[in-house]
Amino acid sequence: MMRQLAALLVVLTPSASFAGGYTLPIQSVRALSVGGALVAGAEGGDAFWYNPARLGDSSLNLGVAIVALDATFTRAGGPQDGVSVSNEATPLPIPSVGLVWQLHERISIGVGAYAPFGGQHRFAEDGPQRYALVSNDQTKLLFVHLAAAVRFGDFRIGAGLQNVVASVSQRTMFSGYTGLFGWAEDPELDVLTELELHDPFTLTANFGASYDLGPVSFGASLQLPYSVGGEGLFRVRLPSSPFFDSAAVDGNRVQVEIPFPLSVRGGVRWQIIPELAVEGAVNFEGWSVQDEVRIEPVDRITLRNVPSIGDYALGAVVLPRRMRDTFSMHLGADGQIMDGLNVRGGAFYEPSAFGDETFSVAVMDGDKLGLTLGVSFDVGPVRVDVAAARIMQATRTVDNSEITQNNPTNPTQTETVGNGTYESGFWTAGVGASWRFGAGG
Repeated sequence: MMRQLAALLVVLTPSASFAGGYTLPIQSVRALSVGGALVAGAEGGDAFWYNPARLGDSSLNLGVAIVALDATFTRAGGPQDGVSVSNEATPLPIPSVGLVWQLHERISIGVGAYAPFGGQHRFAEDGPQRYALVSNDQTKLLFVHLAAAVRFGDFRIGAGLQNVVASVSQRTMFSGYTGLFGWAEDPELDVLTELELHDPFTLTANFGASYDLGPVSFGASLQLPYSVGGEGLFRVRLPSSPFFDSAAVDGNRVQVEIPFPLSVRGGVRWQIIPELAVEGAVNFEGWSVQDEVRIEPVDRITLRNVPSIGDYALGAVVLPRRMRDTFSMHLGADGQIMDGLNVRGGAFYEPSAFGDETFSVAVMDGDKLGLTLGVSFDVGPVRVDVAAARIMQATRTVDNSEITQNNPTNPTQTETVGNGTYESGFWTAGVGASWRFGAGG
């Protein structure tokens, strides 16, 4: 059953432009309503990601969210100086499901599947950003999660085994300028490339602990690092210039590894009065593990009959990242208005994992300030959660970019393409439902 469910969620899951670096520091609808401050107070389906020690009572949890990325890049320098381009990707639903069984008053187990909260990226093929990214809105990332928790009075521990299912699809423009005719950013010499990688099996794990001390609860969790990778396809559409009419490409297999970081979370929740609780949380992510992404040919990939060159064997494609570790801060409040009706609010701040030198439209990861709201209400045995957020990213003007064109046949004559002004932000909304069907299964 879980295999079929995971397959369905992979189909439904949109791009996760792969917190700190690739996705928003929020996971689940209820967490969205409290700004991601849900380490000490996680329960049900939220506990899989935030703190498996808090699986708790038997429940079925479903959720779906939408993340819309507003992004505009205005180029500085080059033949498209002052030209702007905006994100054209259509937001798609981000699903999650979790089933928790409380086998005993001290033991709970669970199985879940969920996708990260991330925006989709799609820009014009002829836009000023095309050498950094054309699109990655067909990329999908899904976690399938088995977890267990044990309770010893007020102390709980838990652990989870996760399989990361990844499907990466990224389209980027290279330059085919050989130096014989045209210029580095000549549209007729553009080479459209597409990387396609499917990695259905990557194991990782997370661990959690929680302690209730009267009205105050403490929580901590650890997410182990992992890498998405394997053998993929690297397709090439040769330039439209008639000089390339006789050119061809042999070979298309490449090896790719994309490392993801260790993550450590901590939170303190205070039940101030029976009707009001607040939680503060912090999250560390070791993104410095990703210095670069290399695309290595498996077989010889050869461009044949290139004008003025002849045959050329494609070497490794190196995408500079030089990411840095991040600390995000989260604060949330949960207040009961009346029996069966709660309102929530929260905020979070997360700094960018990129310096100006490697910042680009490929990963629109600026300093983030998120303001979130939510409400939950009971419909019989079902709790319904609704949440929305506006996530603002500071406008970023880059004048020292090291992002240049990829040109396999003439790498010494490439242009810097990352300088300019980046404006971006997110609108996020979601709805979830949790059916608690009693302790003891």
